[in-house]
Amino acid sequence: MVESTQDIYEKGVGTVPGENPAWAYPARPNQDAVEKFFTPEALAYVPTDMDIFITNSKGQQQRLIFHEPLPLKDSEKEYLASFRKYLKDNNLTIPQGYDTESRLVLRFLQGLAFNNENTHRVINEHSLWAAQAMPFKIDPVEDLITKGVVYSFKRDIGQRPVIIINVERLLNCKADLDQLVFLANFQIDWLIRNCLITGQIENWTVIIDFTNVGVTQIPQKTLQGMISAMSRNYRGRMYRLFAVHTAWLVRGLYKIVRPMLDEFTSSKINIYGSSDFEQDILKLVPAENLEQKYGGKCPNKVDNYFPPTMK
Repeated sequence: MVESTQDIYEKGVGTVPGENPAWAYPARPNQDAVEKFFTPEALAYVPTDMDIFITNSKGQQQRLIFHEPLPLKDSEKEYLASFRKYLKDNNLTIPQGYDTESRLVLRFLQGLAFNNENTHRVINEHSLWAAQAMPFKIDPVEDLITKGVVYSFKRDIGQRPVIIINVERLLNCKADLDQLVFLANFQIDWLIRNCLITGQIENWTVIIDFTNVGVTQIPQKTLQGMISAMSRNYRGRMYRLFAVHTAWLVRGLYKIVRPMLDEFTSSKINIYGSSDFEQDILKLVPAENLEQKYGGKCPNKVDNYFPPTMK
């Protein structure tokens, strides 16, 4: 039986900031999870430079895999030294578990444009959130999980889990934003504990499916709230996002907005209609790991969404 999130916490993971923090994920999943959710290829996967960094047209890089023993660039070492000096000079601290071999502190620094003051504030906010929110129990969202509102299905070429958000099901389930944010947090927390390996596989790919959802039906605030919470609570984790079967108006608006985004963000987000996405998704997700409705060879999922099919 796969060890659940609740089981992990009941074994003694604390929830008090600074004392064995609740978000302190294992470097490697337990043996049950390894056997159920990893192929030999995933276990042995060695990340490439394209897995570890996104590189923009100016040659600048944004890190995606952080954990030791991956070497840091000189600039990253300097940012870390600067942040530690900022804390010392201002007699400030951050909770335990952030400035460790996981390099979680570097995730926050990078996500906050290496602003020391903001990083200190947000790390403490994150620690408080984790203490209050964790452990995530399945009970509040079990019905949503069985409906396949958000689920994971197999892996991309970098052995990253593929997360599916089905917007039509999201609309039909009538859940409020708090429930859906909790659902996203639960699913991601479970994935990190059971389907990722630090220093090898630290990210995921997302497909947002807008099939049968008209432009006036799009739950903009709900999707923004879910994605914002995922980005805020799990920084630097999304590798790529594919939004498929979107209305022409959405695609038109995104073309206007895209130049305003930084190049790292815009390179991760891809917006498609109903017939132009399969080739691009298949460049990242092998056909044998992808549902037929997205251009793959696997039967479309209609039940048994959790625990996810990963191999």
